[in-house]
Amino acid sequence: MRRRISTRRRSSADGQTANGGAPAAQGARRPLVAALVPDPDVWRVSGAGRTLVARRRADGRIAWASIVFDLKHPTNLTFFGSGETEEGAFEEILDALYRIEDALPMMGGSASLAARFAHGALAHARAADPAVSADPALLSVFGDARGSEEQQRRALTGEDGLCSKELVTRCEQEANAELAPGESLAVHVAMAFRAASPEELGRAIACDPDFTVEKGGLAWRPARGNKQKLGSVYLEGDAVEAETVSLDLAGHLCGRLKRLAQGGLELLQVEHRPLD
Repeated sequence: MRRRISTRRRSSADGQTANGGAPAAQGARRPLVAALVPDPDVWRVSGAGRTLVARRRADGRIAWASIVFDLKHPTNLTFFGSGETEEGAFEEILDALYRIEDALPMMGGSASLAARFAHGALAHARAADPAVSADPALLSVFGDARGSEEQQRRALTGEDGLCSKELVTRCEQEANAELAPGESLAVHVAMAFRAASPEELGRAIACDPDFTVEKGGLAWRPARGNKQKLGSVYLEGDAVEAETVSLDLAGHLCGRLKRLAQGGLELLQVEHRPLD
């Protein structure tokens, strides 16, 4: 199946100070604590991701919100967070979010980019189903939306948006396909990477039970797939090639390889080709 590709002050209420003074800062006016955006490589191969923003309230506690979204399933948005979390508890939550096995990875980014993803994903979902909504208190942590809902959608999936036109098309095809729950559209996804430390990556893969040696390369047999072969990986010097058979699997395979490489893996090129 391998297809080679070229690499070219505490407050009495959240909005009012204890002495009845001016209202406390709200939403994006609060000091930023953290902003996380989708790993760009995983986003580029799968059209799915997670984003998170956290801000410090006037009383020292943390207001934070996160969203999980997938262009292939536009209405399946997961918004979660809290308007008031103690700082220590928030740090534990953030650590736990990083450690979720096979969860789509996030990386540090700007609050404006995180907001663009969040508002764009919501607008994209509402284009498919106008009844989709989000908790305004959580959404406000990301900051106010810019422009109309259509402009927000286009900022994510439009011609100059955060997702390539080709990937938007593939995601739309899967979203419109009559698939049973858990099924994905068959798409051959070929990825080419460059490893910063190929020897270390090779050792990490060798210790990962989801990979087994096969003739010419490595078979990816994830536990989440009942150990069936769902992809292949080829290591040649600092060049790493990987392939699998759906956008969803590509996101998980790319994310796993990047985690094993501890960030030292750069996606050079990706190709998506429908399978008949």
